Amino acid sequence: MLAIELASSLSGAALFLILGILLLINWRGQIIGTLLIAACGSSVLYFGWLAFTANSGSPSTLSLQQLELLRATTWLILLARIVGPDAESERFNWLKGALPVSVLAFSALFAVVITVSHGVIFADADYLTTDKTVYFGFLLMALTGLLLVEQMYRKTRAGYRWAIKYLCLGVGGIFFYEFVIYSDAVLFRRVNPDLWSAKGAVNAVCVPLIAVSVRRIREWNMGLFVSRHIILQSSMLLLAGLYLSFMAVSGYYVRVFGGTWGGALQTVFVFAAILGLLVLVFSSDLRARLRIFLVKHFYENKYDYREEWLSFTKMLAEIKGSENVYQYILKAFADIMRCNGGGIWILGKSSDEFVCVEELNLGEAYGLKISSKSDFARFLTDEQWVINLENYRNGRERYEGLEIPDWLNSLADALVIPLIKENNLKGLVVLTRSDQNVSYNWEDYDLLKTMGHQAAGYIALIKTTEDLAQAKQFEAFNRLSAFVVHDIKNLVAQLSLVSSNARKYRDSQEFLEDAFETIDNSVNKMNRLLQSLKKGTPLRQHEYANIDLCEVIKEVIQHTSLKLPAPTALDLAPDLVVRGDLEQIKNVLQHLVQNAQEATPADGSVEISLVRENESAIIRIRDTGIGMDQEFIRNRLFKPFDTTKGNAGMGIGAYESMEVIRGMGGDMEVISNPGEGSLFTLIIPLAQPVKVSI
Repeated sequence: MLAIELASSLSGAALFLILGILLLINWRGQIIGTLLIAACGSSVLYFGWLAFTANSGSPSTLSLQQLELLRATTWLILLARIVGPDAESERFNWLKGALPVSVLAFSALFAVVITVSHGVIFADADYLTTDKTVYFGFLLMALTGLLLVEQMYRKTRAGYRWAIKYLCLGVGGIFFYEFVIYSDAVLFRRVNPDLWSAKGAVNAVCVPLIAVSVRRIREWNMGLFVSRHIILQSSMLLLAGLYLSFMAVSGYYVRVFGGTWGGALQTVFVFAAILGLLVLVFSSDLRARLRIFLVKHFYENKYDYREEWLSFTKMLAEIKGSENVYQYILKAFADIMRCNGGGIWILGKSSDEFVCVEELNLGEAYGLKISSKSDFARFLTDEQWVINLENYRNGRERYEGLEIPDWLNSLADALVIPLIKENNLKGLVVLTRSDQNVSYNWEDYDLLKTMGHQAAGYIALIKTTEDLAQAKQFEAFNRLSAFVVHDIKNLVAQLSLVSSNARKYRDSQEFLEDAFETIDNSVNKMNRLLQSLKKGTPLRQHEYANIDLCEVIKEVIQHTSLKLPAPTALDLAPDLVVRGDLEQIKNVLQHLVQNAQEATPADGSVEISLVRENESAIIRIRDTGIGMDQEFIRNRLFKPFDTTKGNAGMGIGAYESMEVIRGMGGDMEVISNPGEGSLFTLIIPLAQPVKVSI
């Protein structure tokens, strides 16, 4: 029995010593770490002394009880410090110090009881027959430990219990075994020798559980690292030992009940058992399965990243081509973080700013833009951090050189997730906090960064696919023919207007002059088209010159006035000159006016205005037609070969108009609502005056 007690005590002392050394190496002065090291140290002293007395055969009862009291006290103080009220509970802050002090006071009183008991009543008593009062004292400490463990687990938020549970199991197991020993001792006035001999081994089993939790609880700042390789090798040795022990017992019974063949059968059985063990040890499949089991159950994180990644990838793969990709991506981010709103901003075609492509309960997000050259975008590109606005405001993390946009900073609590691909910022996701009290930690940020990389790759793939599809469309349809047909269609439309009004206004001299001018203009355009096709030269040879926008608008109004509603000019500011191709700007304005006429009933209105704002000319074309919804404007209006006119349209007019205006260094904005008409705003930079050197 003493040999068993010696081995058991040595195992407990060894494992607590290893854990204490690891904690001491990574100790950074924190109070929890100090108490944990003290608890491991007291356990090493206790089990070391227990092993010494088992080896010498002359136990010192008083010393053992004092060391056991020291050991129980250090563990109780550690638990009392953890269970104490948080800093937010100012009303009960005094309890944080009162609990450890109460434990110390009880331990001091109990130490006196032990000393008096041994010095006066039982001076030479065997430790296993000590006074029943001492048993009650240790039983009370065990019950207190179990109560504190239960409170520690109960107070921990559900999202963090994965980190604390192994500490509860380890320390709870230690105190539960103490409770079993001393409850039995109180009943029978003597400690059970079998339970006492196994005490060290039982504590040794609890040490790895404590180590796993210490590694997981980041708030303790104990960078304890338990090598997965060491865990694997130790587990293999433990399983091998259990296997050999089982086989040894089985071999013994084979020998006992085997009769005259018992010895031979035992030899064959043991040899087969060892051979089977070697087969299992050298099995790569078994080692792989064991490694996966250990990583999954002893290195568990808040998220199962494999499951989360597979779920996110599956969601992306199930998106159909006609569905809104950004809506699904935003919903996936919001669901996993339990957020009730957010938006996605993607780098626009001009690469100058990020525009909102999808929003969820975020108000007027579509009108909010983020410059790609801002410090905010540069910070996200360089650091690739997930930004928690609450941490940003409270200064709990260093955000050097970061300036949050005002509209984003106005959100109460939000997360900003960069979408990074090949170290380039492709977009960002903004998530607003839910009404639930949810806190985020490093694991949430790691998961969001992983999802951000995955989403950025998928968005880049979608954009590449769309670009390739457009390129194939242009190639299949022949870009040259498309623009030729488009120009011919415009010329036919003008000639059709002349033809349809010829009978009605043939006696009008003004109509005849307009008709001849329209026909002459159409013939000249057709000749230029034919000449370009014959020579094989590019269809559109740009001839850049200074253009007076006021004169161009008047000419366009004149050419389109035959169709109702006739366009009217409002506030045409004179002398606004831009640099560009005259035919191109005419075609753009004519196309927009004709579209406005087609969308507006005859009794409606189409108005054109020209004003100057700073160094730009602003052309506004307003109609009272059927209007367009926001989805059509974002996804279809400027998409080539997408038309709502059936066979009557080519779907490249708006696209070509936007490209012409942007080619002149300007931009085009559209405001429209169904049933309320549309407003097209063309912003074109004015031509710089030519400097004449003297």
